[in-house]
Amino acid sequence: MNLQDKFALVTGASSGIGREIARQLVRDRGAIVLATARRESRLRELQQECPSVRFLAGDLAEPEFRERLWAWAVAEAGSSGIDLLVY
Repeated sequence: MNLQDKFALVTGASSGIGREIARQLVRDRGAIVLATARRESRLRELQQECPSVRFLAGDLAEPEFRERLWAWAVAEAGSSGIDLLVY
């Protein structure tokens, strides 16, 4: 699947499988990754490694954050929309 310049929203991107998926989407597929996780410092590290990563740190268990995350992701993606959700 070619995701060149497409938007992917990846949760749990600060470590483990979520982080690796985010990295591969950027490096292997050319996607722009909108990343989220609780640990902002780890998201910053990911962004330094993969500059096309954009992030918003927070806890998905909080309904207010889920609403803020979705609004942010839609605004970041603009008219092209979000092409892939990895949750």
